[in-house]
Amino acid sequence: MGRLTPLAVLILAWTSAMAWAGGPQWMHPKPTAEEKRATATLQAWQKRGMAAAPEMIEAACARAPLLDDSAKKLLVSLGQAVLPELVHASEREGCDLVQVFAGIVCHAGRGEAELRSMFLSKHPPVVTTALLAFSVVAKPEYGQPCENGKPIVKRLIPALSPLLRSQTGDVLHTALSSAEAAGPEAAPLVPELVSNLEKEEVAGNIAAMALGAVGEGAAAAVPALRALIRKGGKWRQRATEALGGIGAPARPALPEIGAILKQQLASLCSTKPRYSEADAIATAIGKAVPTIGGPQTEPLVPDLVSTFQTMRGCELLSGMLDDWLKRFGALEKYGTAARPLLLSILENPDESPALRRSALAALDKIGTPFGSWGKVRGLRKALARKQEIFERAFDGPAMQIILPSPPPPRTPREFFLCREEGGLPPVAEPAESAAKPDRTDKTADGRFASCLHARLCGPDEADYRATMVKCCGFYGTSPPWFCAPR
Repeated sequence: MGRLTPLAVLILAWTSAMAWAGGPQWMHPKPTAEEKRATATLQAWQKRGMAAAPEMIEAACARAPLLDDSAKKLLVSLGQAVLPELVHASEREGCDLVQVFAGIVCHAGRGEAELRSMFLSKHPPVVTTALLAFSVVAKPEYGQPCENGKPIVKRLIPALSPLLRSQTGDVLHTALSSAEAAGPEAAPLVPELVSNLEKEEVAGNIAAMALGAVGEGAAAAVPALRALIRKGGKWRQRATEALGGIGAPARPALPEIGAILKQQLASLCSTKPRYSEADAIATAIGKAVPTIGGPQTEPLVPDLVSTFQTMRGCELLSGMLDDWLKRFGALEKYGTAARPLLLSILENPDESPALRRSALAALDKIGTPFGSWGKVRGLRKALARKQEIFERAFDGPAMQIILPSPPPPRTPREFFLCREEGGLPPVAEPAESAAKPDRTDKTADGRFASCLHARLCGPDEADYRATMVKCCGFYGTSPPWFCAPR
């Protein structure tokens, strides 16, 4: 290694000094006067403790800039001692102390008595704050555990029952959402949830979601949900989603669900690109049937396949194709009617490798047809080879992907589609007589990409260049970022 020049030594010394000092001053701007005051206030509150609680609560309720979040954290640190003042402050309209109550429950395991008394309050803001805090404890945001809150949630479930029977409007909606957040623990509330199914639309929707969240513990709600399906209209989607959440105990409802699905087939895609009522109901049934499971699902599979094909054809399943294939796989031995669909996806080189692998995974669960074992085995190997060759992470600046020279050292992820793996010739051969697309055509880039995907069958430089020459020759200089003259 050569010796460092004096300039290099000087630069190295400066960067080392800056690293030791935490970086240059421009990386750490001086705090403003407002930030200095906020810091001084927080330090004073920490020293004063409980004596500063009223000021912290005021800052939290007023959403004071630079103080709001820190005030709430300090209030949580005060624990049970500050709960009476928090209960009183929650009577104020717009005073959001939900995270403070939930934080005290989760960190200190305290607050059960206060939440129980708040459920009985005559002030709607107090009841709402308690219900929302209950929901946060029962189903913590961002997946953070709340071990101290689990026994408290279980003991407070009976206290929700009177609210579900007596409240209306927003408070009722919040109480129903709290039952949903409690999940299986809310099983004792099933009668109250059922009684809310046919109330106004918002309450009915949340009640159905809550029954689905309870799961098998809501088996007693199945007769009421079946009655809703027979009632028709908007109730069908709501009831189907709930039955899907309940799972195996909902199997007696599958004949009604199957009849409803058959009724929707003729109306699918009637309002594309927006979802119609028929699309929403069919989608709900597609989600529910695999989770209900059992031999009674088998007669529904042909109509589920038809639903998938129709809705995919009118482009209503973007981003959901993989989910649908997983649901077919979840049917296992009862999903044999989906085999032809799965095989058609697996054998089609124009499908994305990811979707083809999803079809393969679903087929593995259902069982490969006897006569297709050899073909499926070969395609499995080809997909594994493609994943190894064509889906590597691309090293280097992103702009290298779109520059024709020099070629990337490895094939970029975007160019993974190749027909060679299936032993097939390239598709979409440009007809010699075909007119070249207008260079101003907005779809030209998409057509070029399809040409490139269909032709790129190897990661080496020769294949890469030959592919570009062929596709650029047909599409002229469009897209200009790729086919620019050298």
